[in-house]
Amino acid sequence: MARFLFTLIILGSVLTARAIDIEKSLPVYWMKSVTEDKSLPKDQAKIIVLNEQLPKILPLQRVVYSIDGVQKEGELDANRHFKISLPAGSHIFQFYYDQIYYEIYTDSIDFLGQHTYELQLNWQFAHMEIMVDKPVIYLYPPSITPVTVQVAPKGEFTFTYPLYENEWQVTAHPNGNLDVNGNQYNYLFWEAQQNWMPQTAIFESGFVVKKEDVLSFLETKLNDFGFNSKEKADFITYWGPQLIQSERNFIHFMINEACNEFGELTISPKPEHIYRFYMISMPLSESDDCQVPEQEIKPIDRSGFTVLEWGGSKISKKMLHSYNEL
Repeated sequence: MARFLFTLIILGSVLTARAIDIEKSLPVYWMKSVTEDKSLPKDQAKIIVLNEQLPKILPLQRVVYSIDGVQKEGELDANRHFKISLPAGSHIFQFYYDQIYYEIYTDSIDFLGQHTYELQLNWQFAHMEIMVDKPVIYLYPPSITPVTVQVAPKGEFTFTYPLYENEWQVTAHPNGNLDVNGNQYNYLFWEAQQNWMPQTAIFESGFVVKKEDVLSFLETKLNDFGFNSKEKADFITYWGPQLIQSERNFIHFMINEACNEFGELTISPKPEHIYRFYMISMPLSESDDCQVPEQEIKPIDRSGFTVLEWGGSKISKKMLHSYNEL
C-alpha cells in the first residue's frame, strides 16, 4: 500500500498538470446538485460521487480517493457511482481510478450538515503507448496520375514500404496499381509507435464479436463501408488471425476525421474523397458484461479521385487497468 501511495502522489503531480493543458475548457469536477436531507445527523453530510464518463463496457473496479490526505476506497455501483459520508465542514479530495485516467484533485469544498451533494467527476484519458498497425493507403484516380502523398504520424514511424523520405511520389492507376521508382505496389504502407489519448466515445458504441463470428462480421462491416474485394481480402487476412486469438473482442471503428488522432494525410492533387477506416479492438473475457449500442457504418462514395486508408490498434485491458499492478 505504501508503494501505491508513492505512485499515486507522483502520478497525480505529473498527470494533473497535463490534464489541465489538454482540456482547459472542461472542469475536472463540479457540484451537480445540493439537497437538504433531514434524515442525516446534523453534523453529517453525504456525497454521491458521479462517474458517468467511465466506459460501461469495462468491469467495475474501485476508485481510490483521499479526504484531507486520508486514503479510502469507493466501491462503484452499476451506474459507476459511489457514496461518501463525512463530517460537515471544509474538505479537500483527490480521486484515482487507474493509470489510463488523469487523477482528479479538488479545491477545498464546504459541506453543510444534513445535506446530500452530487459531485460529478470528469475523468480525462491519459496517454497510452500504442502501435498504429499497418495503415495502408489505396489511390484510385480516374486516369493515370502523378500523386504526392505525405503522412504526418503523431508518433515515430517504425516501418514504411516503399521507403518514405518526407513523401511518396507515385504514379497512380485507376485500378489501384502504384508505380514508385520503377516498381509496382498495391498500396502504400506505414506503421508508427505513438502515445495516444483515447476518447470516451470509442467505448460508447461498437460491437462485441465472438471468435467464431469474426469472419462474417468483418465481411459484413467492410461491405457496409464499401470496401472492394481486394481491400477486404487485405484487411481480413491481416486482422482476422489476430481477432480469433480471443474468444470475444470489443471493436470500434474510427472513421475519417477521427483517424487524424493517429496521423494526418496530405495528398496532391487533392482527391474528391479521402476515406479512413481504423479498427480499435480489445479482447474481452467471458465475465466482461459488455453491452453497447451498435456503431453506425455509412457507405463511401467512390466517384472521382478516391483514396482509402485502413489500419488500427489493439488495446489490452492491461493497458486500461493497471490498478492491481501497483
